[in-house]
Amino acid sequence: MEMEAPGGDAVVRPALVRAVAPRTAAMAQDERDLTRLAVVAVVVGFNPDLELFEVNRAFALQFAVAEEALHVSVFAPGEFLLRFNEVEACNRAVSWQGALTMGNVSFMLSPWTRFRRGRVEKMFFKARVCLEGVPRHAWQLEAVRGLFGDTDIIDGVDTSECSEKDMACFQLWVWMSNVSKMARRGELSVEEPLIASPLMHFPDLGFEADQPE
Repeated sequence: MEMEAPGGDAVVRPALVRAVAPRTAAMAQDERDLTRLAVVAVVVGFNPDLELFEVNRAFALQFAVAEEALHVSVFAPGEFLLRFNEVEACNRAVSWQGALTMGNVSFMLSPWTRFRRGRVEKMFFKARVCLEGVPRHAWQLEAVRGLFGDTDIIDGVDTSECSEKDMACFQLWVWMSNVSKMARRGELSVEEPLIASPLMHFPDLGFEADQPE
């Protein structure tokens, strides 16, 4: 007999979760593409129930492009993201003055920016953090990311010259908005391989693994 999993109770679920997404090369490339090719269309006044194919067709006709050369998606309630295939068509849309009325619906057009529906927050501190006791094979940014807060950003490994004592530490540069929230101690568990390995054969320490013949 199969039983369905019980639905989660919204009352006991966390009200808010915060995280910081590191800026990657792929993210920077998407931003460049959207800046060149994307426009945000906001419905002015009455907001009818519009079908995406209708919006796509109307804007394609308005700016003289093929329907296949324009991709329309919902950006937010009453807002659409228009992504053109050609820069020239996007420039024509951005340069439109005032409201654009098509049928009974009016739109205001504006260029897409990464700050759309977002806000700017500053990271006031760049702290040099030395992690002691991390196994050398786990000296990876992805391995220690969980030791820091959701809103902290690991800038990278500190590659500057250091003392012999500091050479035993995994040294990082971390951006954070509040240094006082950084923990004084941390505990890191490293996942082990699922299958036995000759590399885990240490009989003196109580680790036994089958040896290859």
